[in-house]
Amino acid sequence: MAALLVLRRKRVHFLFAGLLVDDDLNNGRLLPIEASFWGFCIPHHETNLNDLMDSLGISFKYDLVLPLPPYQSGGAAYWRPDEINPKYIVRVSSENTDMKSVSETILKNVNTIGLHSSCSLNVSKPREKSVVLHTGQQPLVWEPHDIIHSPTNRRYWERIGNYKPSREKRSPLIAVTTFDKGKIAVVGSWTVFHDEAIAQIPDNGQLRLFIRHRQLHPELAAADRNLPNPLSRPDILVSRVNARYIAVNPDPNIVGDNGVRPLDANGYPQSFTSTQNYDTWLEFFRQDPVLERRVLCDYFDLNHRHRTGCFADLPFRAGAIGSPDFGANPGYLAPASNKFQAPLVQNNATVLDYVRWFKKPAVLRCIQAHSSAYSTHFGGNYSATDLENELGGRPFRWRHVGNTYTPSLHDQGVHADFYVHRTAWQNKVLDKAGANLIIHGGCEVNVPAHTQTKTYYQEGYAGWQNAEGLLFYMNGVAMIARAKVFNDLPIGFPGAFALTSRARFGDGWRAFFDNEAADANLGTFGLAIRSKKAYFWSMIGDWTVRLRYRGGLGILGFDPQFKALHVHADRAWIDGWNFDTTVNGIRGAGDIDGDGRAEFVITSNWGIGVLKHDGQRWRQVVVAPNDTWFGGWRYNASVNVGKDRHQGVGNFTGGAAHEILLTSSWGIGVLARAGSTLTSPVIQPNGTRFGGWLFDSRANQIAGIGDVDGNGRDEIVIISDWGIGVLGAVGNTFDSLMLAPNGTRFGGWLYSSRQNAIPALGDFDGDGHDEILITSDWGIGILKLTGNTLTSIAMHANGSNLNGYALNTKTSQIVAVGDLAGDRCARILIADGSGLHVLEFVAGALQRTAFWANGDRIGGWLLNTADNRFGPVGDLDGDGRAEVVIRSPWGLGIIGLQGAVFRCPTLHAYGSRLGDWILERNDRVVALDNFTGTNVKSELLIQKGF
Repeated sequence: MAALLVLRRKRVHFLFAGLLVDDDLNNGRLLPIEASFWGFCIPHHETNLNDLMDSLGISFKYDLVLPLPPYQSGGAAYWRPDEINPKYIVRVSSENTDMKSVSETILKNVNTIGLHSSCSLNVSKPREKSVVLHTGQQPLVWEPHDIIHSPTNRRYWERIGNYKPSREKRSPLIAVTTFDKGKIAVVGSWTVFHDEAIAQIPDNGQLRLFIRHRQLHPELAAADRNLPNPLSRPDILVSRVNARYIAVNPDPNIVGDNGVRPLDANGYPQSFTSTQNYDTWLEFFRQDPVLERRVLCDYFDLNHRHRTGCFADLPFRAGAIGSPDFGANPGYLAPASNKFQAPLVQNNATVLDYVRWFKKPAVLRCIQAHSSAYSTHFGGNYSATDLENELGGRPFRWRHVGNTYTPSLHDQGVHADFYVHRTAWQNKVLDKAGANLIIHGGCEVNVPAHTQTKTYYQEGYAGWQNAEGLLFYMNGVAMIARAKVFNDLPIGFPGAFALTSRARFGDGWRAFFDNEAADANLGTFGLAIRSKKAYFWSMIGDWTVRLRYRGGLGILGFDPQFKALHVHADRAWIDGWNFDTTVNGIRGAGDIDGDGRAEFVITSNWGIGVLKHDGQRWRQVVVAPNDTWFGGWRYNASVNVGKDRHQGVGNFTGGAAHEILLTSSWGIGVLARAGSTLTSPVIQPNGTRFGGWLFDSRANQIAGIGDVDGNGRDEIVIISDWGIGVLGAVGNTFDSLMLAPNGTRFGGWLYSSRQNAIPALGDFDGDGHDEILITSDWGIGILKLTGNTLTSIAMHANGSNLNGYALNTKTSQIVAVGDLAGDRCARILIADGSGLHVLEFVAGALQRTAFWANGDRIGGWLLNTADNRFGPVGDLDGDGRAEVVIRSPWGLGIIGLQGAVFRCPTLHAYGSRLGDWILERNDRVVALDNFTGTNVKSELLIQKGF
C-alpha cells in the first residue's frame, strides 16, 4: 500500500495511507492545505483520503522526501527544519550502528531525490553524523527528533533478528522510497494516533519521516509571541451545555411482536420479543426532545444546588480513579485545597468499581484510563449482575438472544459508557453523591463522533459523546477533557482553586494555559506538538462554578416541616451586593417596596442594601455605599462619630410601604424607598424638640416600635435618663404623643427609666392598639396610651400567684410575645427554672393559661429553659396562630399553643437537610416575615453564622 507524508502549511500535521502525489521536488514550496485540520486526528482505522480531499477541496503538495536504504537499530528518524540557511542538515543518531556506512548511504542517495551541490562529511562523534546538503532554492535545515514508535509483533522482531522482550520496541526502520521524475510513493501502511506517534508499522520496515518546519504560530497575538512557550492564551472562555445528543431513548418505531416496547409506561427498560434484528447500539436509539428537557432541568437544578451550598455537608474531598493501565493520581488534585479530607482513591478499577466510586461523594474528580469518543475503559473482571444491582436495576442496554431483547449488561465488558451512565441517572443512584467537577485524562473523551460524516440535524451526529454522558448523567456540573489522542493532564489546573475563596473552574483553565506558556522547556524546537497540547483540551458544563460553596442565606417555609424555599450562597453576589456572612448584618425586615413581599435590610462596612427574593431570584432593591445621600440623610457619614444605628423597620408615615428608622451621632431619620434608592421623609438633627421631647441620639434610647395609638402607623417608644415618651411622625418631623419624667405614676405603676425595662410591645387586650409591657425588680405591668398619658391596665408584684405561677421577674425572663391563640390578643411567654409559662391578659389581670415543665417532651422536643432559646414569633403554618421558634444545642423547632396545651409541630436536629439548606448550630434566624408574598403565613429568614 502506498503512503504519503503530508505537510500542513509549513508543518507536518498528518500522515495518510494510500496516495500518490505529483510535484517538483526543487520548487522549494511547502504544502498548502487550505482547510484547517487543527484539533482533530485521523481515527484509528484507514481513512479514504480521496473522499476527504473531495469534501474539503484540498490540494496537496510536498516539499521533501528522503529515501534511505533499510537498516535495523535503535535510533532516531524524525526530521524537522531549523532556520540555518542555506543548508539542509540531516542528522541520524543510533545506539549501535556503524554511522560511517549510514552516512555514506545517505550521501549515495542524495542525487536520487534531486538534492544536489557539494556534500561534506564530518565524523566528529561516534554516534552522530552530520550531512550538509545544498538544494539551490529556499534551503531549510532538517534534523531528527525523538524515536519513532515501532512494531511490537514478536514474530516480526524475531524474523529481523532484533527481538527484545520489552513492551515498546523502537527503531528507525529505514527503507528505500521510490522516486520517478516527480512522482513519489512512500511504501508502507500505518495508523496515525497523533502527531508524535505511529503504530501498525508493516513487516517490511519503512522509514517513517516526520518533517517539521519552524512553527510560525499564526494563532498568536503579539503579546503571546514573546512567551517562553509561545501559546495563544484565550481571552474569552466559552463552554458548552448541550444535552441534545446524549438525551436519547429507544426508537419509538421499535415495537415487539406482542406490542410491547423497549420502555414500560414509566420509562424504564423492559424485555420484548421480536423477529426483527435490531442493532442495539446507536441505531437502536433516537433523540428525545422531552428527555432532553428533563436532562437539562436536572443539570441546572444540580448546578443551582451546588452553587447554593446544598452539598456542603458531604465529605469535602477529591476523588481519583485509574484503570488497570493507569494509576489513580490523587496527588494531582491535592493542590486544589488544603482543607480536603482524605481522597477517594480507586486503583485498578473495573467498571463496577467505577460506578461505586461515583456513588461516593467527591467534589473534584480525576479519571485516568484509556478512552474514546464513546467510552472509558476499565477492567472487565466483574459480575454483570452486581453491576446492574449497583446501578439500581434494569439497564438501558438490551441483549438480543433468539427473538428476545432483555435489559442486560452482560456484554458490557470494559466500557463505562452511555449504557452505564444513562442507567445510573434513570435510577437516581447518585442522588446522595453531590455534584462533580471532573478532569478526565482519557483520549478523545470530548470528541463528538460522526461530525465529519453527518450533518448537525442527523441522527448519530455527535451521538453518545463520552464527556456529555459523564456531565449530564453522572452528576457533573463542569468538566475538562481532551479532544485528541495524547497523554497528559492539564498541569496547574487544580491549584487554581486554592488561589482565592471564589476561584472558579474556568480559573483552572487559565492557570493551565499560563503554566504551559511559562514553560520554556516546551518552547524548544523539538516539542512542536507538545508545546501546543493545551489546545487539545476543552470544557463542557458551567466553567463559572466554584469548587465549594456554603449556604449563606435562606428562606425556610413550614409545611408540615421546615424546608428551604430559596437559598443563596455565602460570598456570592446578589446583583450589586457582595453577600458575605462574615461581614454582613441583617438589620430588619418589612415590605419596603410595597409589593406584598418582605424585603430585608442588610449592612456591611461598605454600605447598605435592601434585598429580597422576588419569586424567581434574589435581587437588590437598593444598594448604596457609605456616605450616600438619601434625601437629606447622609448614610454612615464619615463626618459623624460612629456609624448609623438601625432601630427597626415599620410603617411610620402611613404610606403603602415600610420604612427604616435610623439614628446617628447627628440625629434621627426615617428612610423610605424611592425607585432604586432611598429618600428621607423624616429627618431631624439632635437638639430638635418633638413637642416637648428634646431629642438627643447620644442620650436617648428607642425602647420599642408599635402602633400605640391605633391609627395604623407605628410610633416610637423612647426613653432617657429624664423619662419616657411616645413619638409619632408628622410631616418631616416627629411629635410627642405623650411624655413624662421619671417618678411619674401611670395608674399604679411608678415609672423609672433607670429601674424599668420594656421587653416588648403588643396588643394584649385585643383592641387594635399596642400596649407597653414593662418590668422591674418590683414586678410586671402593662401600660396603655390613653389620651396624652399612659395608664396601667395590669400590675402584679413579684410573688403574686398568677393561676399557679409565682411571679418573680428577678429569676425569670420574658422570651417571646405574640398572638399564640389566634384571637388577636398577645400572650407573654416566660421562662424560668421550672419551665415555660404563658401569661394572658384576662379581665384586667394577667393569668397563666399554659405551662410546660422542664424535662417534659412535647412533640419530640425536650424542654430545658437553661439552654433553650426562643424567638422570633409569627404564624408559620397559616392557621392564624403565632408560633415561636425554639432552639437548643440539639437543634431547632417551633412551638405554639393548642388551647391551653403546648404543641411542637416540627423539630430538626442540626445537620438535617431542610431541602437545600443544611441546618447548623451557628445558623441565625434573623427575621420572620412574609418573604414569599403568600399573605397567609410567614417564613424564616436564616443566615449562616461564622
